[in-house]
Amino acid sequence: MNRPTIYVVATALVSATLVYFMTDRIFGLFDWTYHAEPAYRVLTGELPYRDFFLVLTPGVIFLFAGLLALGGGNIPLVVFAMVAQIVVILLSYDALRRIVRDEKIAFFLVLPVAGAVHVMQPYPSYEPSALLFILASFVLLLRALERKNKWSLWFFAGFFAAVAPLFKQNTGGVYLMAFFGTLLLARFLADDRPSWKEIVLSGAGASVAAFGFLIWLLSIGALENFIYQTYVFPGEVRSPLKSVPALVKMYLAPHALLFYAAFFGAIAAFALKPLKPRRPFASRAAILFAFVVVPLCVGVALFVVDKHVAYNLRSYILPASVAFMFAALAFVLADVYRKIKRRRPLATLDLVPIAPFLVLYASHLSQGPLGTSFFIEAPTIMFLVAAVYRKIEPEKIELFSATDLQSAMKIFGVVFALYVTFFSWSVIRWAYFYDDPR
Repeated sequence: MNRPTIYVVATALVSATLVYFMTDRIFGLFDWTYHAEPAYRVLTGELPYRDFFLVLTPGVIFLFAGLLALGGGNIPLVVFAMVAQIVVILLSYDALRRIVRDEKIAFFLVLPVAGAVHVMQPYPSYEPSALLFILASFVLLLRALERKNKWSLWFFAGFFAAVAPLFKQNTGGVYLMAFFGTLLLARFLADDRPSWKEIVLSGAGASVAAFGFLIWLLSIGALENFIYQTYVFPGEVRSPLKSVPALVKMYLAPHALLFYAAFFGAIAAFALKPLKPRRPFASRAAILFAFVVVPLCVGVALFVVDKHVAYNLRSYILPASVAFMFAALAFVLADVYRKIKRRRPLATLDLVPIAPFLVLYASHLSQGPLGTSFFIEAPTIMFLVAAVYRKIEPEKIELFSATDLQSAMKIFGVVFALYVTFFSWSVIRWAYFYDDPR
């Protein structure tokens, strides 16, 4: 293995240790009990939708039940979370290095993932479990784009895309639609367009998973109950549209505006640095200011304003993350539009970032203003960062060099990893001290 790969493996092992550390901090987050009780009922012979009401798709319940059946109390659950965290990091790194084409940059961009996902939910849960299959599908798709006519890659990319909704219907379902939407869009727009055969192979893989689940529902006579319990009922009581007023209020809160200023100020500090940017001192000073000093000052300011920043951190970081998310998507789409308009080569990889954006925002909407699961989707955030990095062409911009950009990405990866890890810790603390977060 080369050096970046060794660093990634080491990071994955450290992250798995951090998952174990988090399981020892609390008894369990509240969703843990919502997994454990249905899982126990499955072990006693009952089935979801037929014998008891369940608003989730059943993947994580059967996973939970299978792990509990192994015996040993929580030990199989903890081991699964640790192993899953390692797999998530390795898959994220594989996808990132295929997007940025630079293993060192990919390593720094995968660092925030090490502080999220199962570190935030240190047990099998629907969000990280769905993410696991989304990542598997996404990596296989990227590999399939590099190795044409490899039928197994296309088939299993579609298969895992259809398995993801069986663990969480909203984010997994959005990814499934985005997966095939991207392929169809690429079929008509991209120069390296996937063939109809490859799209059909992916559809065949998805059909195997979908029809297998449909047959199971029909066999237990629970199809109608499933549709009502997992889609109709949640839509009635927790429609994303009902969260819009609260979301808008959160986006426009004073602390959110402060983060917007810091976010765009960091970009301005990096782009509008002193003249003669090729001078190492000027370049490094601007990068240090943009990606270290500004976030640090904002963090200190927030602590002065709100001493309970650990509890409220999600309301500070989420709006800024959403702002970046839309800015990144706009940058990617603008590049696609520019290439189409100027008749420049357009690759399928140019369109792929649309899928992570949709998954990320679907996760955000599903949680509303609470938003505690947002950084479980940390890999999708980093895919957007990687997509932006891939499209910036320093040789056409006189203000900074390629070396400056690489240094900025490395510093950003480290700083954002610290932010995400602190966020995970704040969620754990919030869950434990629910009655009195202060």
